[in-house]
Amino acid sequence: MPADKICFALNQRLPEDIRVQRSEEVPADWHPRKANCIKTYEYKVLNRKISMPLERLYAHFCYFNLDLDKMREAAAYLVGEHDFKSFCTVRTQAEETVRTIYSLDITKQDDMITIRISGSGFLYNMVRIIAGTLLEVGMGAYPPEHMEEILDARDRQAAGRTAPARGLTLVSMEYQKELPDWHHRENKYWKYDILQSHIKDEKTAFFVLTRCVEEELDGILRRNIHHAFQNGAEKVYVTDLEKRTG
Repeated sequence: MPADKICFALNQRLPEDIRVQRSEEVPADWHPRKANCIKTYEYKVLNRKISMPLERLYAHFCYFNLDLDKMREAAAYLVGEHDFKSFCTVRTQAEETVRTIYSLDITKQDDMITIRISGSGFLYNMVRIIAGTLLEVGMGAYPPEHMEEILDARDRQAAGRTAPARGLTLVSMEYQKELPDWHHRENKYWKYDILQSHIKDEKTAFFVLTRCVEEELDGILRRNIHHAFQNGAEKVYVTDLEKRTG
């Protein structure tokens, strides 16, 4: 059966609330768990004085008048690579809680607020906790700059409540077809670059660490060397510009 026809065959056997939109062939060595992927979620909030029954299954209802400017200001603190331990449920099985958020946008059309977030991956309940925390900022529970303190705390108790599941939708998963030549990440704790252009032909990556607080060093090296090998590297050369000798 041609790859593009498989979706039609599957849809004849699936329940009416599930539909495969497209099917295509991939290389034999492709694995969805090992491929770099950008995941995008949307969290919808119906923000009006009285709820609308037709929206009850797919949006969280909030009758407080939310301040979108403050929510957007708070959201800006979360963009980039950070340790999101404060934004995952305590019983998460993930040992590594560093993730990258590429974009976090908040828009409003009529009475519907949409929180749209794209990232390299998400911890258990991470999007719903972020949404719940942003809602508390919008209601005036704390100022936008408090978001940085929540990140630094690395404690679930520091963040806001977990928003109800009904407002959450996984919108897309975009798999990376080619590695970018450079991979750059920085925040107040670290700054580094990885040259990836030599991975495909020479199986080699070059890691340049510009700055990093001492307690984060092991984690930075472990995560990124593992990621380079996952992307096909067999050797990773590391340069520490702070010239640590330990």
